[in-house]
Order: sequence, then C-alpha cells, then structure tokens
Amino acid sequence: MEDSPRSQELLSLEAIYPDAELDITSYSGTITISIHSADPVGISFAAVPNTQPLYDSINYLPPLKFFFQLPETYPDTPPTVALLSLWLPEATLTALHASLLLIWDDFRDMVVFLMVDHLQEQAFVLFGLDPPIALTEVQFEFFVSYNREQLQEEFDTQSFTCEICQQYKKGKSCLRIELCRHIFCKACLLEYFSTCITAGDIEKVHCPDYECTKRVAEERKRMADPKTFITSGTSTRDMILRVVFTPPLSLDFLSFLPPEIVTRFQTLFTRDQYEFFKSNFPNRAVNCPVEACGHGIIRDDVNDDLVVCPKCRYAFCIHCTNSWHGKSMCRLAVRLDIPEDVLEQYLSYPELSKDRRDLEDYYGKFKLRRAADAWHMDVLFKEMMANELMTACPSCGVVSAKMDGCNKMTCHLCKTPFCYLCGEFLDRARPYDHFNDPVSECYRRLFEGMLGTEEELMRPIAPGFAL
Repeated sequence: MEDSPRSQELLSLEAIYPDAELDITSYSGTITISIHSADPVGISFAAVPNTQPLYDSINYLPPLKFFFQLPETYPDTPPTVALLSLWLPEATLTALHASLLLIWDDFRDMVVFLMVDHLQEQAFVLFGLDPPIALTEVQFEFFVSYNREQLQEEFDTQSFTCEICQQYKKGKSCLRIELCRHIFCKACLLEYFSTCITAGDIEKVHCPDYECTKRVAEERKRMADPKTFITSGTSTRDMILRVVFTPPLSLDFLSFLPPEIVTRFQTLFTRDQYEFFKSNFPNRAVNCPVEACGHGIIRDDVNDDLVVCPKCRYAFCIHCTNSWHGKSMCRLAVRLDIPEDVLEQYLSYPELSKDRRDLEDYYGKFKLRRAADAWHMDVLFKEMMANELMTACPSCGVVSAKMDGCNKMTCHLCKTPFCYLCGEFLDRARPYDHFNDPVSECYRRLFEGMLGTEEELMRPIAPGFAL
C-alpha cells in the first residue's frame, strides 16, 4: 500500500474500527454506527389513524450505515460520503450529510474519523429526535425484534451467578426471566421445571425466587377476587383470558424444555386454571353439556341465559343445559346457587348503590334479582309458618292459609283432611271427632279464629291480614 494520506486514513480506521468493511483498492469503506441507549427509548405505531397507538421501549435501535470513498486529491478535496438508515427521516439524513461536509470544510484534513465520531455523538442523542419515535407497523416489529436480538447477544457474552446452584456461568448457558430479571442456569431450570410438570405441580412453574413465589401467590389470590373482573367498556371474557389463562412464564421462554414437556404444561395449566376459576366464579364458567365435547366456556355476559360453545357451537340454556329454548323463563331458572348471606346482603344495600352493582356484575343482574326475590319470599313464608299463619298438609306438604271457616281443612291437592291448628290427620269418616275429644289439644277449638265468633272478636288480628 502506498504511503499516502488516503492509505494512512484507511490504516487508522482499520485499527480503530476492526469491524469496518474497508476496500484498499478503491479507498472506500462502510462503517456501522451502533445506536444504543442506556435508558429505554420509547417507540410507537398507530394501527388505525386517530386511535390509541401501541407503545414499547427498547435499548438498541437499528444502526446507521456510513459509506465513504477517498478521492485521489484527498484531503484537499472532501471525501464522498453517504448515509443509509431503515428508519431515520429523510430530513434527518440530509441534515447529517450536510454536517459531515462542514467537518471537512472546517479542517480540510483527514476527517473520516472525525465524521464517524460526530455520527456516534449524534446517535447518542438519537439524532435530536424526541421519543416516542413514531414508526410504521413493519418498522415497529423490526425494532422490537432487533432489540431482542441485541440484548441476547449482550447477555450471552456476560457472566452470571445462577440463583439455584450458585455457580458462575456464561450468559449463553443461562436464562433471564424478563419480568423480574432473575437469572438461572439452563441446567437447573430444565431439571426443576421438568420435575414440576411431570409431577403435575403446574403452580410451581414460575420464577423459583422466594419473592417471586410470594408475588405469584398474591396474584392468584387477586384472581379469586370478584372485583378483579368488574370492567367498564371492555370484554370481561377477554380480561379473564388475559389474567387467568396467561402463564407466569411464556411458552417462548419455556421453549428450552423438551417439546413433550411444554405440551404437557399447556394442557395441565389450561385445565388447572379453568378449574380454579370455575371454583371461584361458578356463574362465569360452564362446561359444554355435549358429552363428546365438554369444552370449558368462559361467559362474558352473566345476564345472558344463552351460552354458545365456541368449540362445537352447541347453543344451550345456562340453567337447564338443554338446547336453547328461547328467552322464555326456564323452569329451572329459580334454582340458583347464590349463598343466602349474599342475597341478604344484596337486599340490605340501597337500590342504586355501588355495592349492589358490584354484586350484580359478579352474579348477573337478573339472576341475582330473581334469586333475591325468591329468597325473600321464602323468608316471609317461613315466618308465616312459624307464626302459625299457614299449615302444611301432613300428606303431600302443600301449604294452606285459612282465610275463613272452621279449622277442619281438606287439602286441595291430595284431598287429605287435617286439622289447621295442629296439622294432624283427621279421620275421613269422622273428621270432627278430633275437635270433640277431650284428650285432643284442639278440643272445642273447631271454630277458633273464625270471623264473627266471640273468641275472634277478643283476639288481635294476625299481622299481614285485614278484615
């Protein structure tokens, strides 16, 4: 190589930038300007104009390519330079190009190194761009992917202490859990997760760190709280699927495990989470009644009695599980499984209170109201029975209320004669002997309580009845 300013410039660049692509014959080269920020840089893209954009943050941005060629008269004449970027705006590239020529104009000497140094300084401040950097969807996905690859390369070259075996290992032999940043060697995680999944201990497949174990337990407790899934303007079902059925560790992270272990984890995790959710929210989870299907269904609207299985498309009634019979009241709709203390609490709240709305969101507004009304009527009925305002037939159990007449009753359903006062059977042939027997507790009480009798005029009228 001739001893000229051009040759000296290339030799200097080769020593400073060993990864540079230099061509001695044409006195040209390409230098990649890395763009790395210690603080995360926001990026965004709007899928649809005038809608909320999608955001992410990254540390590595796609690099800037710097091309140069040194003319024979260099450095008396400026080098030919060009810039290439997959994402920088054209105006920014034009301004950068002009600033490079100004560097030569200021020094009129060997300036390629100064140009590269200037570009690196500009990269450090993101070329004056203000985050979040607006991108197209393709650019956004590329940026996220590129950042992930660069972070992995950086991680692989470092060394870490595994928090399980406490051995010092290279990053390429380790895995870092992104949510908590805890690092373990692959060998330890492989043994631990494989053992848990094989044994069916799916709840243990998360970061093994003690604090993370506590956090997962607290998160599971939060999942059992009805208020977790009370939403406004969003799909409750979508929220449930996102919160309950998203594993603590992604399937991408678990891909280092054998495929059969990952498949078993998916199956058991989905099954266990569904059973957990169903046990805490029985009104929101139901299995398809088709025997050959049995798919677990998450209901979005608990006020809708119609359920359509997303797997086999069978449409059925939530109450009787028979094929959908329309919006008419199902004969089993009153057989509700809401605890009595909840119904009592619901009726104690003011009509339009937030406490009432929360319970309605959890159990379903119409279902809860029907259950509360039925329970309230049952309470009143029991009170009337306790106050002897009603008597049940000793044969079939049908309840009767005497509005007038004597105390010899005949059940309107089974025609059994019985005493309204004590509820005992009466002889069909001689029903009045019960009231004429001195041993009977109802002796001479045939007309007791009958309107117009002397005894009745002396007694207060029973509550709930009017003359």
